[in-house]
Amino acid sequence: MGGMVSLGRRVIGRLRRILSIDGHHRLYLVNSAPLPERYFTGPNGQELYSSAFNPAWFSELGVVASTIVDIGSFDGGDAQRFRNAFPTARVITVEADPGRAKLVREALAGTAVEVLECAIHAKDENAQLYRTEIDGIPSSQGSLYQFDERSKVDLSYIKQAETPLTVIGRSLESVATELGIGSISLLHMDIQGAEYEALLGLGELRPTLIYLEVDAPYVGIRNAKDLHYLLKSMGYELAADFVSDRLYALRTRGRN
Repeated sequence: MGGMVSLGRRVIGRLRRILSIDGHHRLYLVNSAPLPERYFTGPNGQELYSSAFNPAWFSELGVVASTIVDIGSFDGGDAQRFRNAFPTARVITVEADPGRAKLVREALAGTAVEVLECAIHAKDENAQLYRTEIDGIPSSQGSLYQFDERSKVDLSYIKQAETPLTVIGRSLESVATELGIGSISLLHMDIQGAEYEALLGLGELRPTLIYLEVDAPYVGIRNAKDLHYLLKSMGYELAADFVSDRLYALRTRGRN
């Protein structure tokens, strides 16, 4: 009887983790909560931003961090954080905005992080990037899409260019071939609504883990439901749902 009670408590505890973490976040395949988004001092003295991705999820899902691709560098903070957490991993970070890419290269100068400047898209072709600025400084909201009407009001302090800048567009499959990447442990994406197109460019490549933003405030993007069904069709299961961000794991995941 005692064993049954103990088992029941474990099941209830697991269900509570699934249903609610801090009243909002639902966890499925992982136990650890997302980390607080924060700034930290980078290797060259700049203050760098880190997302809520928790490196503990690698071990919880039985994944070895060997190659990590971070798309939407912003300032290079996540790429450097991954490098710090997994010193033997290969870390590649990609930024489409030329102004931000320059800042990333400066922030990560002298490190082993590889910096690539291009927009990640469904195929290799030029892309139209609507750059954004806050007080004249290139900001993190640059996108292949324009702000929706509500965001133009709510985010009025962010100035989005009315005319897009033409930038080089690459598919993830093409980038992986060029860089000699055979497998990806984690694909970490925050590319302001262009995640669906980036996933279409994977070809036969299947990152073991994918962490991405959903339902960004832009016109014409695919919503969270579209992203979910695309990933499901590609062999992924939802590992964790953090409302604006999600973690997916390959169903046949191994140690990449």
